[in-house]
Amino acid sequence: WECLRDNRDLEVVVGWEPITKSKDPRRYTDTRACMLTLLSARNLILRIIAATVEQDSTALLGKLSSELNNLLEERVPKCLEKFKTSGDRIRVDNQLIPLDAVERLREATESGQLQIIFKLAESLAKTSRLDADCIDAVRSAACFEVIQLDEGVVTFKEFMLRAATVGETLAFVGAICVAYANQIDPQIGSKKNRKKGGKELTTVNSNGVQ
Repeated sequence: WECLRDNRDLEVVVGWEPITKSKDPRRYTDTRACMLTLLSARNLILRIIAATVEQDSTALLGKLSSELNNLLEERVPKCLEKFKTSGDRIRVDNQLIPLDAVERLREATESGQLQIIFKLAESLAKTSRLDADCIDAVRSAACFEVIQLDEGVVTFKEFMLRAATVGETLAFVGAICVAYANQIDPQIGSKKNRKKGGKELTTVNSNGVQ
């Protein structure tokens, strides 16, 4: 018992970038703001996924989609604005870890990932079917398309960052849609479970008869 370490002397650092003596402002207040904004967005996404499991999540989805939209319109632009150069590009420091908070927040925004989650939650808060605007946004969103290596000059980091975004977005959207579909028609989920448990097999002939 006496050998157990008391953790009250540990220093808690809000962030995931390595400690450095660099004078780059991205290491300090502005970078921490990007980290916290990105974590806030992830928190809202997880809460939206959890809300779709609830029996009556209309009001909650509306509230969460509104919070995500406010974050997109207010906090995200303020964070990224501090890191833009005259060429409207995000400043890059080669000494930073490959996927730092600034670039991850920019990718989640410019690829349309956060916007798609917002539109999806907003649409489901209004009706059980996705509206036309949401469907059109999904079809044209860059967060579902991997960057092609032959599209001009594409760095390996840019390719991997977009590939990760595509995987994340598909997982987020898939989880939301499956959970919400099971709430609307719970018989779908129960039928699948019965088939797995009882190994029910059916065949369908050319006339559509089982």
